[in-house]
Amino acid sequence: MHERRKMTNEKERVPRVEEVIGERLAEELPADRLPKPMPCCAGAGTDNPCPRPATVWIAREIKWASCDEHARVHELSDEVNEASLAVEIATNWRDIARAWKLEDLERKTERVLQELKEESLRAGARADLAREMADAPRKGDENPTLTREQDEQLRHLIRRSDALFNAYTTIEDIPEGRIEADARRPILAVLVEESDRATKEAHRYQEELGLKDYPREHAGPGPILGPRPVLVPNAYQRTPRKSLGYDM
Repeated sequence: MHERRKMTNEKERVPRVEEVIGERLAEELPADRLPKPMPCCAGAGTDNPCPRPATVWIAREIKWASCDEHARVHELSDEVNEASLAVEIATNWRDIARAWKLEDLERKTERVLQELKEESLRAGARADLAREMADAPRKGDENPTLTREQDEQLRHLIRRSDALFNAYTTIEDIPEGRIEADARRPILAVLVEESDRATKEAHRYQEELGLKDYPREHAGPGPILGPRPVLVPNAYQRTPRKSLGYDM
């Protein structure tokens, strides 16, 4: 996986217009006569393509290039697919050990499987966040005053706050009798505490950045950040590349 990331980072860059025609000519030509930069392929052929210029060749032989943001989505979706495949392989080994009643091997493969599932979830979360940032201009959800790192951190904090609130409402909505009251109470208490802490942390960071409002599409816990968010399953988990919403 690390080698794949290294290879992606070293992909050939798409030359800028100034590099193609020369810096001097680019300065002399009127803006309306300058060649247009190659567009990012994300959303090409749709009514809402990515407005950024292409900066990285994904597959030069088919003239497939994207902006840095969508190139990162492409990179992270590879990680998701690899993590999903690892989970599938580990599951098969665990099932074989269970079928053959090899209890020691089953315990070991179960531990490995749980670690791989956790990494698969983390990979999916990274890919989700990268896609959210890459598609922000198309959704009117981009704040040009923030650096990429600031934008990523703010969105991460909002998503964390939302997830904790979702977890709280999920446990709270489980019908009585499906979970013991003595088990429900401590879980909800911890989630309330962590959700409140996450909300305050997101607000503090927002204020540090000098922002007044969160991006419109983000809902959050309780009346502080807005209405109750809709629970959305992770579309990246155990999903083939073509169904990841890739519209490049």
